[in-house]
Amino acid sequence: MKKITIVLLLISLADLVLWLVQIPSETLWPAGMIARELWPWFIVLNLLGLFLAYFRFRWAMVIFTAALAMSVWPLTTIPGIERNMAMQWDQQGFSPDNLKVPAVLPFYWQTLTDLEMPDVPPNQLRSDIYFYKSPRSVGQEPLPVIIDIHGGSWQRGAASEDHRFASYMAEQGYAVFTIDYRKAPTFHYPAQTQDVRDAMEWVFRNAPFYGADPSRIALVGRSAGGQLALLAAYTIKRIPVRAVVSLYGPTDLTEAYEDPPEVDPINIRAKLRAYMGNDPGELPDAYRDASPTSHIEGDLPPTLLIQGDHDDIVQPRFARELQSALQKNGTKALLLKLPWSEHGFDFVHFGPGNRLALAYIDAFLKDVMTPWKSRPLTE
Repeated sequence: MKKITIVLLLISLADLVLWLVQIPSETLWPAGMIARELWPWFIVLNLLGLFLAYFRFRWAMVIFTAALAMSVWPLTTIPGIERNMAMQWDQQGFSPDNLKVPAVLPFYWQTLTDLEMPDVPPNQLRSDIYFYKSPRSVGQEPLPVIIDIHGGSWQRGAASEDHRFASYMAEQGYAVFTIDYRKAPTFHYPAQTQDVRDAMEWVFRNAPFYGADPSRIALVGRSAGGQLALLAAYTIKRIPVRAVVSLYGPTDLTEAYEDPPEVDPINIRAKLRAYMGNDPGELPDAYRDASPTSHIEGDLPPTLLIQGDHDDIVQPRFARELQSALQKNGTKALLLKLPWSEHGFDFVHFGPGNRLALAYIDAFLKDVMTPWKSRPLTE
């Protein structure tokens, strides 16, 4: 019992440190993100620690109590998240009848490789597109399409890395295509957006062969992929994008460069220079063109923004500012704020942040992508 109590005490101390100390290291900051998403399990751990410490180390009860309070705090914020989202649903005219937080996360995937991507020189892009469709959807009417764009600071990542998200969404009744793009610093903007456009056009042309409906396409991206998804949704008019979801994607690249986070574990300015080819002083027009906030005009698809309030990489204010600009434009825009979450929180697939995100993504897409809300196709 003594050894167990000591081990639990060390784990609780580590959890407290990771919650309270911002880690300015690209290698180590994910530890804090993971700790924040494990709070339901730390509630149980700290309760057990309190029980054991009462018999052996009563002085340790102070530490377990502090760690328990830290772990319980996110739980107290969930009713507020639900009230805020319900208010937004009502104000924006949504009817989220399908909202449900998943209890089981299935795993299923199919792979399509070596698909020809137009207008991309050979050997510049690994042109794999991964396709996900639940066996339960076989024989049903054409499914709505999700095109998923991975993150990775525009420098790394692959079409296959979002398989858990794609598998879950496939089980909810979507045909999911995950795509890739050329990487910085070898290739600068707009190469990445060109690759996204080419992949979108391929999916639009070929969706019927996979039992999917090309008139119901949604874009989903996380981090750098969120920026690419928003930019494509707001600028590519010849493909009928019906909705876009961005998880902690940067929205104003000039402002992100000029006002980086205080801790800045990944060196935002270096990542942006690698992506754009230089700083905004040298490339002001390119930074403006690459920023989704620069394209808020006209008829834009409904947008769901998902953001952790403790994001040390993409500051939460950017999501709030984009939502405000979209609403002033008359575009439906929802913002799901997770008070405890860090950048990349959905990496912890079974964590509460990701489960809430999945529930709201599914409810949002089911509302805006119903067949009777189809918009006319554009040439």
